[in-house]
Amino acid sequence: MSTASFSFPGYPVIKQMPSIKDVVQKSASQTNVKEPVVAAPEPSQPVAEESQPAAVPSQPLEPSMPKEEEPEKEETLEGNWDEVVDAIFQNLPMLYYTLKRTSPTLKEGTLTVEVANNIQEEELDQRKRAVLEYWRNHFKMDVDDFVIVVNENKVTETAVLTSDEQFQHMKEQNPGLLSFLQTLNFRMKY
Repeated sequence: MSTASFSFPGYPVIKQMPSIKDVVQKSASQTNVKEPVVAAPEPSQPVAEESQPAAVPSQPLEPSMPKEEEPEKEETLEGNWDEVVDAIFQNLPMLYYTLKRTSPTLKEGTLTVEVANNIQEEELDQRKRAVLEYWRNHFKMDVDDFVIVVNENKVTETAVLTSDEQFQHMKEQNPGLLSFLQTLNFRMKY
């Protein structure tokens, strides 16, 4: 099994667990306790068979108190799904916003997601392994499989992307917008 971290194009690398050495160094630096430094004997001096006790620091060492463990947050399907979507699909805006508005279902270890068309299905299918691996490494909810269902009758809300689309959207929300622009003698291409 490889020790390299799993990386998939289009989302950040899944971090590995820190080594014991890193954890010990981090806890020592956080408690501001300096470990005594024992100088190595010079080569000209004979090395004693019995080791001498290390110098005692001038400040008494306080036993490190274990940090209070954070209460485990309650895992919900929607909360976990949002985290997966944020981690994996952040760099794919069209799929990201679609999946943010989608509520998956979990039945007997199978996570099912509905998408509106075949293009979304293909994009999501390419990242199926990344979704499953992220889910298994970060959450306690058991997921054995990830199923993508195409529902062409699914109504999706389109994102307003261009300035023309934004203006049309504003006109729909505010019918008096054109008269307001005429009152201001404001010229705009629409």
